[in-house]
Amino acid sequence: SNYGESLERRKAEGADIRVVYSPMDALEIAKKNYNKEVVFIGIGFETTTPNSAIAVETAVDEKIKNFSLFSIHKRVEPVLRHLINMDDFEVNGFLCPGNVAVIIGEEGFEFLVNEYKIPSVICGFEAVDIIYSIYRLSDMIINNTPCLENEYIRVVKKKGNEKAKAVI
Repeated sequence: SNYGESLERRKAEGADIRVVYSPMDALEIAKKNYNKEVVFIGIGFETTTPNSAIAVETAVDEKIKNFSLFSIHKRVEPVLRHLINMDDFEVNGFLCPGNVAVIIGEEGFEFLVNEYKIPSVICGFEAVDIIYSIYRLSDMIINNTPCLENEYIRVVKKKGNEKAKAVI
């Protein structure tokens, strides 16, 4: 195949390319099609990596030899650092994703305040979470009091999920 060739084009040419909901769905396809190599493309941040690792572990445990993971997972911290260090960076604060914070914990976002003095709020996904987090972030920006607040305390802990972090 040529560099830059898309999966969409390969599918149009007859390749068996499917969108699946989870890596375990891809593993099930491998089980049912033992004569074909099934490659799951793992995409996402800290929240998707553990599920991909579980699928690989399951494939090894069940001796499923036609399943592979092509991992292009990313970590939030290096991406945010890259963004912050861009010449045209003009962000006054961050609403940090609660789903990622469940994995990496509050600690995973402390660098935003400790190193860059950027106000940041770990935010949940319900309307009240978002509204309150925007309020808290706005207050920090207006008063020039950068800190990291966890407004998703019902789910996010200081250290996150140690078992999930172990596979990242």
